[in-house]
Amino acid sequence: MEHILRDSNKSAWQDDPWISTTTDLEVARGFDQGNGIIAIDLDKVSSEKVYQFENYSMDGDTNEKIAYQRAVWSREVSIYQYIEREAIIGYVK
Repeated sequence: MEHILRDSNKSAWQDDPWISTTTDLEVARGFDQGNGIIAIDLDKVSSEKVYQFENYSMDGDTNEKIAYQRAVWSREVSIYQYIEREAIIGYVK
């Protein structure tokens, strides 16, 4: 949950082994900082994947509700540590 709650703050990605990805191209465009966007075939990613928007609910405590709302909005899929070259489809225009 911390990965989602810390959002885009430096503390959210500093020393964090999770790679934030999204299933929504418009969300990816919103987070693009000029380095571009790549398409990933999630079926070819062998490391652990967490579909964050399926992980939380509005029935939990305040932090869980916030995490749920952010995860649903961002359609985040967190990938643990690495993405194989074979899973990278290519750059998105």
